[in-house]
Amino acid sequence: MNFNYDNGLISYKDRIIKCGFSPDYALQPEEGYRAELISVNNEVLYSFTFEIPLKVNVDLGDPVFKTLSGGMIILNRTDFALTFPGFDNAKSAVIYNPRKYKVLEVPLIEEQFIGKKGNWMWLLALILLLIIAYAAYRHYRNRDGEKR
Repeated sequence: MNFNYDNGLISYKDRIIKCGFSPDYALQPEEGYRAELISVNNEVLYSFTFEIPLKVNVDLGDPVFKTLSGGMIILNRTDFALTFPGFDNAKSAVIYNPRKYKVLEVPLIEEQFIGKKGNWMWLLALILLLIIAYAAYRHYRNRDGEKR
């Protein structure tokens, strides 16, 4: 899942579903933001602690004086990604700030129209079946009329 951090606000950008392995979050910061996958039964399926990558180390070399200098830049804005394992019953991904307040909830269940789309497919299949049955009825009825 891709997110944007802008001066303390986290917003959801998009997600990509890929087959593969989710990262091993064995090494987590003790404090920081927390991400959780919540099931349709409101149970925590998976969780981990993370830091938003706001610190960038920069090294500058001066070829004339043959010196190397640099330091750390702290960003106010950045894009970052979090990787979660896939669960069929995952309802949402929730992010909490370091003070344990919910700052973002991203629904993972597709649009509400998926169930209705399936109903439309059944309805279209039924209409098609009725059309075929009617055409067969007309064909055999006309065929019987020609034999008389």
